[in-house]
Amino acid sequence: MACRVGVTSANATTKGIAPVLPWLPRGRDGAVTATVAARTGRTMRIGVAVDGKKRRFFSGFEAAAALRGHGCVMLDIDEPLEAQVRTAFGDHHHLDCVVVKVRSDAAAVSRISQYLDSHPDTVPVESFEAISRIANRGTMLHVFREFDGYRVGDEVLRVPKSILVSPHADDAEAHESWSCLRFPVVLKPLVASSHDLYMALDPRAVKTYASSVSAPFLAEAYYDHDGHVFKVYVVGDHISVVQRRSCTWSAASGGPNDSLRRINRGDPIGARGDDAVRGPAMPPSMAFLEHMIPILRKRTGLDLLGVDFIRATSTDGVDRGELLVIDVNYFPGYDGVKDVENRLLDLLEMRVSRQRA
Repeated sequence: MACRVGVTSANATTKGIAPVLPWLPRGRDGAVTATVAARTGRTMRIGVAVDGKKRRFFSGFEAAAALRGHGCVMLDIDEPLEAQVRTAFGDHHHLDCVVVKVRSDAAAVSRISQYLDSHPDTVPVESFEAISRIANRGTMLHVFREFDGYRVGDEVLRVPKSILVSPHADDAEAHESWSCLRFPVVLKPLVASSHDLYMALDPRAVKTYASSVSAPFLAEAYYDHDGHVFKVYVVGDHISVVQRRSCTWSAASGGPNDSLRRINRGDPIGARGDDAVRGPAMPPSMAFLEHMIPILRKRTGLDLLGVDFIRATSTDGVDRGELLVIDVNYFPGYDGVKDVENRLLDLLEMRVSRQRA
């Protein structure tokens, strides 16, 4: 099946949060309006086990599910699931599928796993094993190494050079560890859901950062680019591209006591005003995405992905205009993607239909 691709500008906004609707939508006269799912008896009982700000996304999702005749329950991940499902759907029903996004919560993962073990017919949207590979930036790199030099037509993908750094300050400044990198470098926690990133101008800055953390981290080569980041959002076969302003860097702005800087998402680093964005945006081509994303889905085993690309303007190991992949996330925010709730429902219906077949 061919991928469906949409490109959206940074100014696009998601659909407003729809009002909470009853189990089945009703017409103006109050009568229940039949949906395709209701007419065919292919309704689903959907469990949503998410934490934090991700719950806001599912306010609109519940309404979209009700319009198709599906039931949806927001699960409290701090409590056993079985009783919550019985309260929502009755004593003799279990979930048809469950959507999961929890951040490093072993107890919550254990509760969800226990429910899935007790109900083998319940379809998890993604496996915990596949999620865990992407949730760690170290293991994520193993997936992407094979894409370095991947070419479709004139489009070429590069994977930034990086090294794993010990939190021990003496090791962090060891000269031999940095033979493959040039400064500045971006310092990233291994936990992919963390966006607490820093720019280091020299080894001294890396040592300062290392002394403040307790876990290994990645030092990734920084590549000058055109001031845009292209956020590619994947929901099954559907692909959307949202363009945003990126963090950029001007080495001339660094002072002698300013060699370690925190990167604020969406703010230019070391650039002044509109100088951060240079030239027209050139998002990844549709032909490239239609070839690359299905392979990535197969390699990761995931259908809910966010991939961030930049386009290089420097020539330090890459050619000007080549794409660089700088981050990958499971189940991203999908900000700026139109009708994402229904895209997700399409995916769930397909998964449950396969289970029932």
